[in-house]
Amino acid sequence: MSHNNDQDTSPTPEYEVEIPSREALLEAIEARLKPTTFEEIIERFKLDDERQHIGLKRRLRAMERDGQLIYTKANAYGLPSRMNLIKGRIIGHRDGFGFCHPDDGGSDLFIPPSQMYSVLHGDRVLVQEQEVIAKVAARDVLFALSSRVRVAL
Repeated sequence: MSHNNDQDTSPTPEYEVEIPSREALLEAIEARLKPTTFEEIIERFKLDDERQHIGLKRRLRAMERDGQLIYTKANAYGLPSRMNLIKGRIIGHRDGFGFCHPDDGGSDLFIPPSQMYSVLHGDRVLVQEQEVIAKVAARDVLFALSSRVRVAL
């Protein structure tokens, strides 16, 4: 929505309503000791317009998809780093098991066949280390970030 008026030099807003940036949301959630509910985020940023609520919900979902946030069973948003989650990419094996190659480097994590049913080779996931079974560390795949989407390198 640009104007042809030479006197109007103000930048055109990118969005119809203002919502907090990803960075501001991450800072607010990080400042709390426990995961933050949607209502607490609305209160924290003083968002009173329904359109702001819709925009915020979309931004939070995008942040979940990108692995920046986790939506917990308690209906709150938390940081993956505080939940002992490891972000990585699935490496599938033809025999049914697989590995998660951590984004931060380090050794690949074994994923048993029972956990590979919900993901495919190349999926971006968050995994959490579980108990040791028969001297093999089993990992549970918790969330597929972009299920069945390949990322071009």
